[in-house]
Amino acid sequence: MQIPFSPDNPLGIFLLLSIVIIVFGLVGVALVTRKSTSAGGESPLTPEETRTLEVLQGDLASRVA
Repeated sequence: MQIPFSPDNPLGIFLLLSIVIIVFGLVGVALVTRKSTSAGGESPLTPEETRTLEVLQGDLASRVA
């Protein structure tokens, strides 16, 4: 009987790497989501950054229109 994740089995190595990448991805998404909502659902941007973003959005909207 062959061990699924032995070095002689490229498919086993591929599956193992896929599982590791998926787990790291899910953990990363969970951390980012928790970090962005940890401030009581408030915007993570400072008021100055929010104003700058609004100005840039207005400028972009005026160029598109």
